[in-house]
Amino acid sequence: MSVVCPRVRRTLPPHPRFPPIANAFLLIPLASLALAFQPDPAILRNIYTDALQRTERDYGANHPRTAAAARDLGFYLKEKGDLKSARTAFLRASRIDETNSGVGSGVALADSIVLASVSSPVDAETLLRRVIAAPSLNSQLAVLAFSALGDLRRAAGDRAGAAAYWRQALPHAESAFGPDSAEARNLLNSLSQVVTVKESIELMDRATLSARRSLGAEHPETATCEVNLAQALLRAGRLADAAAQARQGLAIFEAALGAQHPRVATAADILGEALRKQGKPKEAESYYRRALEIDRAAFGAADPQTRREAAALTSLLRASGRMREAQQLSREFPPSSK
Repeated sequence: MSVVCPRVRRTLPPHPRFPPIANAFLLIPLASLALAFQPDPAILRNIYTDALQRTERDYGANHPRTAAAARDLGFYLKEKGDLKSARTAFLRASRIDETNSGVGSGVALADSIVLASVSSPVDAETLLRRVIAAPSLNSQLAVLAFSALGDLRRAAGDRAGAAAYWRQALPHAESAFGPDSAEARNLLNSLSQVVTVKESIELMDRATLSARRSLGAEHPETATCEVNLAQALLRAGRLADAAAQARQGLAIFEAALGAQHPRVATAADILGEALRKQGKPKEAESYYRRALEIDRAAFGAADPQTRREAAALTSLLRASGRMREAQQLSREFPPSSK
């Protein structure tokens, strides 16, 4: 459902990582289309393997069509979780394209980005650094490469490094896709998670205004930005503003996605926290309970987010002197042993 956020709750992701680019093999890999039909995986793998062998036989081992067939096989294998075999297929496509078009060509750079997605962090960073150093790099590929480098730095715990790469990706996203594009908002959202609270608020405010301009005030992704802005405001101690943003996002989610959607739970959780800190325990409790009910139904009682929501409600009950209810909830949602 989400990209992880600071502290206890999920920050809602507006869009998937790796936005589509102009290269056809990254935009709509054939493997992803075939997966919609879901035949037996072994049969599908044989189809892609046979297609590669047939293409190689008909056009030659170093023909661009052979590279495309190898890529299709790689996308299928990646989708099925066989990253080692996918990497072999992508590597073959990359070598063919480098031979035919040159190491610095657009298709070869795109190959490197795809190859990085199934490589170890060290190898992926090497590939992506080569991409961003290429003189022929265009803005669409730059968004992918800088974004992926930011993801690698964030995964390694290097928040400053992640921020640096995402900052470099942002102007490319605005140039290639537009300042109000999903790609630009995605980067604003990512950046907001690794910078100071003050800047986080500024970034999410930009993202929210962008979503309102491009999608409208009642769109779920506008609500996503508003709820993420509420999270930043909460961290800054701006409780009334946080509650207002969370209420607005919550109402949009309910109308657009339904009352039991997990995004409603996230908004309710943040709203409950803001109200609790404002000294409104009764109102906070109703939102805490709602978030817990939704996430327990959606993800189960053992889910980490469900447990965190149960812990927040337990803490509120104890602070209100309702020890018996708090003990009952603690028994229902015991702390994880991990």
